Amino acid sequence: MEKINGIFNGIVATIGGMIGWIWGDFTPLLAALIVCMALDYISGVACAIVRKDVSSEIGFKGIIKKILILMLVGVAHVLDAHVLNSTPVLQSAVTMFFIANEGISLVENAAGLGIPIPKKMLEVLKQLKLKGDSTEKSESEEK
Repeated sequence: MEKINGIFNGIVATIGGMIGWIWGDFTPLLAALIVCMALDYISGVACAIVRKDVSSEIGFKGIIKKILILMLVGVAHVLDAHVLNSTPVLQSAVTMFFIANEGISLVENAAGLGIPIPKKMLEVLKQLKLKGDSTEKSESEEK
């Protein structure tokens, strides 16, 4: 039993180390992205249920997209930390971009269910998306 615990602990430590290397610290931005992704997925399923249009294929594609978003954030962190040896500027920009996308999608799902959307919320999400875009553009223009 002790040997199994040692192996399990080694596996968990290895996975944790890989996650830390790929995504870095668990920042508030990363937490916000994960929350937005989960809420967007749940709201998408809710819309599909209301429309009587539930599809496991569409749901699976949604999960794959969320995984790819996390992979892109991971690539941005690796570029920042291990290639550019810089602060997480690219990772922050990519994360903000996807927070905005997920937030806008969540708002669209809510609106599709007839829920009124605060105008200020839409403005903030659009500004966040623009901020993510402009940070990416300014970094590519520097090179």
